[in-house]
Amino acid sequence: MGTREAYLRLLASHDLEEKSILPVLRPELMQLDRDKLARLTPREVHQAITLLAEASGKNTNDVLAILADDLRTGFRKAGVTPPDGVYHGVFPTGLFNARVTPDGGDGLLILVESGAFELIEYVATLVTGPWSKDETVDRICRACSTYHASVDNVSPWLPDAQRELEMVCKPTFEQYRMAVGLTNAAEFFLLAHEWAHVILGHMADPALRIVATPTGGLEVYERSRVQEHAADLLALRTIVRAATGSALGLATAGAHVFLGVALLLETLDEQNGRVADTHPPASDRIYMTNYLLGLEDLERDADLAWKIEDLFDDCHAAAFGSRPARPLFDRALNRRMRKALDSFPPELGVDSPWTGLLDL
Repeated sequence: MGTREAYLRLLASHDLEEKSILPVLRPELMQLDRDKLARLTPREVHQAITLLAEASGKNTNDVLAILADDLRTGFRKAGVTPPDGVYHGVFPTGLFNARVTPDGGDGLLILVESGAFELIEYVATLVTGPWSKDETVDRICRACSTYHASVDNVSPWLPDAQRELEMVCKPTFEQYRMAVGLTNAAEFFLLAHEWAHVILGHMADPALRIVATPTGGLEVYERSRVQEHAADLLALRTIVRAATGSALGLATAGAHVFLGVALLLETLDEQNGRVADTHPPASDRIYMTNYLLGLEDLERDADLAWKIEDLFDDCHAAAFGSRPARPLFDRALNRRMRKALDSFPPELGVDSPWTGLLDL
């Protein structure tokens, strides 16, 4: 059973302490000046105080535990049984992603790259905030570049959100509320992807290998590209099916925030000769998530997702001189997507009249 004790033993085996890789989250962006506070309704004041109390003093592992509880509720609401025997914690893996490793018994440890959640939070705040598109593109590019340059450290660079963002202007409470929702959606996608591997049985016949991290070798599970795509598809499908009302737009956009950042960091890897992640290219993953939103009949709810995709394409152009090439229709990717969907057990299958397009 994946436990906190197993997680702490893993840290100790790498000569790490939890506090050395867990920056305390800072709630400065939610603090409102007196003029703004005076314009809030009593309900909005209560919401602001609640958000501040929830964030104050919390570290990333605390946030992971809260998100995991919320995600379990969402999975059950979507008719998917969440996995048992997993524990979530941050770890300096050296890659903007998560790794799954055995816990030494019959459980699993899901290890999220140290600093990844903070970078996602920063980017989501930019995406939903009051800054111009040029300012947003510039700050996202600089954040990803600086993060990439420091990811080999035990505690990678984290953005100083207050200093960086308030140099221009401070988000309103409503903009911050949207940033929290989009942050959660992106982080849900990251965690749900790893859960999907477990649910789909990708650990049943484990192929373990040792990967290099900033603190030494780490034993992780290795999966095929079809399995990686299957995990993306089940994760996103479950998240959007659990969402209702105004939360649906944020749910459809969460994967695009995570994969947009992954796309920029992946290109930086290629330019700097760093060993690439074992996940499929981010552009392929974006193609399939877009296709799945069509299969789920969510195009009308995905307006924010398309805007975020376009924003990250602009970031790619600003940082590397060109927008990423992404076909509207790719037979090879469609065949891989069909294999991924066919790997779902019948009770988790995707039922849509448009799935036949994958066979063209």
